[in-house]
Amino acid sequence: MTVPLCALLKRPTAADLVWAQADTVVWLDLPRRVSFSRVLSRTVRQFVRRVDVFPGCRQSLWAAWRDRLFHSAWREPQKYRSVIPALLDQPEYGHVHLVRLQSRRAVAAWSRCNVDLGESKREESDGNS
Repeated sequence: MTVPLCALLKRPTAADLVWAQADTVVWLDLPRRVSFSRVLSRTVRQFVRRVDVFPGCRQSLWAAWRDRLFHSAWREPQKYRSVIPALLDQPEYGHVHLVRLQSRRAVAAWSRCNVDLGESKREESDGNS
């Protein structure tokens, strides 16, 4: 199950439900210039190409501004840098392993490693069928 981190942090009950069952939390803690430029370019690209963000809902630059998308993309990562470690220090999350990836290179390396593991698991399960 994939749940946006901001949803978990804003609703502690969601964090309680999801993180209690998780064994690993992967935190993409990329530099602000990387994450903000991605939000900005993705939003503009969706607007120009008239892509549906949700079915029947096209991207609007006005809505992105009104909803403070760019403000959140700029300010929220700093908040998470203190909230996530504090949350994982709680005893009920002692079983959760944190993978904190702080660069594009680290994300790529971690992804390569875990894609390879996932493929080998699938091959093993196919062989046992």
